[in-house]
Amino acid sequence: MASACVVDDSLLCLNRVGRLRRLFWRVADALDYLVTLLRLRILDALAGPLPETPADQQRARDRERLRRAFPEIEP
Repeated sequence: MASACVVDDSLLCLNRVGRLRRLFWRVADALDYLVTLLRLRILDALAGPLPETPADQQRARDRERLRRAFPEIEP
């Protein structure tokens, strides 16, 4: 018997092809994700951090007020 796909084994052959196709696209998707992360990290390193927004400043003030109002209890 030859290992080529024949009429009797056509469903089995299609199943194998489908699995290989899914595996290929999963690997391709994972590689694309890693490349995208690498490009974004390089961009972040070049551009530096984002400037603080007024909401960030207000949040920092609110946290400081809460720390002063409720100091941590030491054991």
